Amino acid sequence: LRIFYQRLWDLAFGQPDPEHHEVILLVSLLYYSCAMLLGRGLRHCVRRLITPTLGKSVASCLLDLVTTFQVCACSLENGVIRKHYGMPAYLCTLLLLGVWHSGTLGDACGNPCGSWRQFVLGQARLSGTLIRMSLQMLAGAMAYRYARCCWWRLGLSSEHEMRYRITGCSSDLAVPVGAGFSIEAFATGLDLLVGLCVFSSGLRWERFQPLIKVLISTVLTYCGLHLTGMYVNPANATAQTFGCEGSQPWEHVTVYWLGPLAGVTGAVQAHRRWLGGHPAVKLDSVAADVAGAALRSSDRLVRRRLYSDNNSTDCLDAGVAAEMSDLIETLKGQKQL
Repeated sequence: LRIFYQRLWDLAFGQPDPEHHEVILLVSLLYYSCAMLLGRGLRHCVRRLITPTLGKSVASCLLDLVTTFQVCACSLENGVIRKHYGMPAYLCTLLLLGVWHSGTLGDACGNPCGSWRQFVLGQARLSGTLIRMSLQMLAGAMAYRYARCCWWRLGLSSEHEMRYRITGCSSDLAVPVGAGFSIEAFATGLDLLVGLCVFSSGLRWERFQPLIKVLISTVLTYCGLHLTGMYVNPANATAQTFGCEGSQPWEHVTVYWLGPLAGVTGAVQAHRRWLGGHPAVKLDSVAADVAGAALRSSDRLVRRRLYSDNNSTDCLDAGVAAEMSDLIETLKGQKQL
């Protein structure tokens, strides 16, 4: 297959590529496409087959497992792009993957920090959260096996063949453990906190939420890539660097697990106490979706009537209007958190 790609390039452009950069790019694009299609197909099967038979709780856990698998599998290929095409191409890849994932993953979560956030908000029990996070960690290991055994082993390009032959690895942690813990915690907390603050001002920003979140994540990754790798995803960090030379297992757990989880906890508490965040309301996923769908029209209706002329016959009773406004603000905070 590698020879076929090289000859195809020769026929198209009339000269060979001595370092096979274009062959590597073709293989990487094929890898991304297959990982996304596989994840999409598995999520469709879970929604169609598992949800009616085993219930929404089991289906939700499996959706998080599949989504984490897809996110980690795509992340494993990002190093190839960075090595052969430089930092600009790497950052563009992060942007494109982030936008694609935010628009296609739905309510599934590909990061254990999302499961921990639900626990901190009071929307999940500790036992269920630990089970969900364990499945997500398993998904990260499955993603590494998928990349190594199903792709690198085929040797479709010289780079991918080399990645399969290399058995050792080195840790991305280039700073002391305390500094690494602080960096991962700060990045995770800032990413979450900025999103909460930006979108608590009104629904008019909701359409820009995925793009702004992806931009923030990309900037944070660029700033901390040379320090800790800036994974901000415990499952992804474990899949790529756990047990690698340069860091002990306890150092890895401290930086890449305890750091992001502490950042999520701090961001949620800071938003609640100092930035006017709304308290958590325990709603199931169906109720949250219904509330989110009805939020735009209800919010406009209540606010228009609440601030209309007191002599108008359409004006609501002040007490009822205040209660409805508080309910809408609470649902809005629940949807954004």
